[in-house]
Amino acid sequence: MSNHHPHAQHAHGSHADPDPGPTAQIEIERKYLLTAAPDLTQLPPGHVFSTYTITQGYVNAETASPALTPHFAELLACPAPSASATAPDAAATSAKWIRIRSIEQDRQPPRCIITYKTGSGAARLEREQPISQERFAILWPGTAGKRLRKRRYRALSESDRSRGINWVIDDFLDRSLVLLEVELTSLDTTYNFPDWLAPHVDREVTDEASYTNLSLAR
Repeated sequence: MSNHHPHAQHAHGSHADPDPGPTAQIEIERKYLLTAAPDLTQLPPGHVFSTYTITQGYVNAETASPALTPHFAELLACPAPSASATAPDAAATSAKWIRIRSIEQDRQPPRCIITYKTGSGAARLEREQPISQERFAILWPGTAGKRLRKRRYRALSESDRSRGINWVIDDFLDRSLVLLEVELTSLDTTYNFPDWLAPHVDREVTDEASYTNLSLAR
């Protein structure tokens, strides 16, 4: 996940339409374990929230079937932005895991995207590319055994927006688990949990590999 949200701005045409090209950006976020999902219908005045359902899985580009690997070539070749010194590409994981994601919101047609992340911790390099639903259907079988579903909530106030802070809550639908991702525009950004969120925060798990979505997928 990054501060750039392509699922909110790309639409897909027919199978004959080419998918948009990939983009690369630095993702900065900190992750926390929550005891429960807060009731976002009771947010203080001045706050807004959105919600959508995410279905995603992972394919190892290095071991995928020959029929799938061409779909990842453009994504993997996408150059890193010049600011990537905060999340060097050299910190790539040993395997090239590609995330295949479908986002459903407000009864609109699902929006689909493939993503390749490198690095670890709070700052990572993220390459992503919107794809058609038809292409998603081709890639999805390759994620067997490495999948998850979650309900995602975004909440923020005007003050949060001006400071570049997004509160993102993931309530997993296939297990009892709720995680918070705090999206930031800088590693130097400081923040305090708002009153509606603070009672639900258990501990930070940013550097715990077992709480990455890749590790949680099954």
